Amino acid sequence: MTDEKREKIKQTRAETRLRRQSQSIRSYELKIVKNHLSRKTKQHLKMLFVEAKWLYNYILSEGKIFDFDTKLKRVQVLRADGLEDETLSHLSSQLRQSVVQRMKSSVAALSKLKKLNYKIGGLRFKTDYVCLELPQPGISYRILDKKYIQIQGLKAKLRVSGLRQLTPAAELCAVLMIKGADDYEIGVVAAVTEQLTAQASIGIDLGCTNQLTFSNGVAVSYAVKDSRTSLLQRRASKKAKGSKNRLKARVKLRKAQLHLSNKKKDIQNKIVHYLRENYGTVCYQNDSIQFFQRGHGKKIQQTALGRIKCILQSRILTPLAVDQFYPSSQLCSNCGGRRKLSLYDRVYECSLCGLKTDRDLNAAQNILAEGFKIPVEHRDFKPVENEFATEMLRYFKEIPGISARLVQ
Repeated sequence: MTDEKREKIKQTRAETRLRRQSQSIRSYELKIVKNHLSRKTKQHLKMLFVEAKWLYNYILSEGKIFDFDTKLKRVQVLRADGLEDETLSHLSSQLRQSVVQRMKSSVAALSKLKKLNYKIGGLRFKTDYVCLELPQPGISYRILDKKYIQIQGLKAKLRVSGLRQLTPAAELCAVLMIKGADDYEIGVVAAVTEQLTAQASIGIDLGCTNQLTFSNGVAVSYAVKDSRTSLLQRRASKKAKGSKNRLKARVKLRKAQLHLSNKKKDIQNKIVHYLRENYGTVCYQNDSIQFFQRGHGKKIQQTALGRIKCILQSRILTPLAVDQFYPSSQLCSNCGGRRKLSLYDRVYECSLCGLKTDRDLNAAQNILAEGFKIPVEHRDFKPVENEFATEMLRYFKEIPGISARLVQ
């Protein structure tokens, strides 16, 4: 590499870092429409991940991660009766380079952890390869229009649902092809320039009885209950190791787990989407979800409150996190008086000013006040008095699996 080219790359990276300061990073999971895949295309996609696994395990067995020749097309694969030579006929040179690059990145990440005195292991052999990076637009992949994408080495174009979410102004940072339990997805990480359209603010109290209570008086509760995963897990554990029946049972288990996860994600994405479109600033308390799990493990698992907190941090234009030790449930939102409550007390009654309100609503209003460091006056939020609360209540009631109500 010449000095001129090296300097040009350095300058481009500096410009990109400067541009990213005014942009937000968004991730999208776009599903490849399975009904539009021919048998030949399905086989090709399957062999992409199989050959990526072969290549990964071969490089790891050779121990030459940083010196591996990506032009190599034949690798040794361990079978039941010994080593066999296999040809990488589906995995293109770009994809082989991406497999090697991800291995280098993993080694570098482990090295950083080791320098910080963490106990680390090493890279392990894979039984399944589930994520392939498509490194170069125009070569390893091409987005044809709002419906189709084309992968290098595959003549047929893939129909993808959700490509309309990518606006022309979005800068694609990374594109991945992901193998699911019974389908394939395109994962996209994009940098977008946010336009501030909402100026209103709201506070949120996370809890176990009501998963989300907003400072305008709307309380949301939901739970995605699991009635099948445990049974499938027991059945899979009883199958003989290495047998095809065990593999089939594990596939069924992954499908059931993916179904539960998707239901929770759907509810959470719809909640956060509404907040992002209607509120410029969202205040929430940085609660320890691990502490919640000590007494409410099953309920926390069914609601995935931790993910709600994560996507609030990443998707809201201005998220304000209040310290987790701030006594939001103990303080009066009207006068600032303090009173200790047990977990069974659902109503907050202030002995100083006579305020009587729902404890979660009181906490949400305190969180909003603490986020802006300003005093808050109490108000009863009713549908007639607050059109924003009425609109939010109507929206949440239309989401399947959610129970929404007004608290006072």
